[in-house]
Amino acid sequence: MRLLGITWKNVRNEDIRKKTGSLILEDIIKERRLSWMGHVLRMDNSRQPRKNWVDVIKRDLKNMDLTWEEAEVLANDKAEWRQRVAQCSHVDGDELRSLR
Repeated sequence: MRLLGITWKNVRNEDIRKKTGSLILEDIIKERRLSWMGHVLRMDNSRQPRKNWVDVIKRDLKNMDLTWEEAEVLANDKAEWRQRVAQCSHVDGDELRSLR
């Protein structure tokens, strides 16, 4: 199979990135995160976001009727965690609690 002029048989991701000029996804995310940080720091204090990642995750877990500790245990079972995460976008809190 050929895509972007590359035969994909036994090709390493690093080789593909070099040939296509793509960056490592981690670097792209880091760059965007730092760019956002600069944007937020330049904002007037009254406009700065008041939530951080942990606050947002805790709110999401609360909507799933889970504590942080329960989530840590569940996340160790990747299949169960994926199922729970998928369910949170399809059911409301009462229905989700009944699934526990």
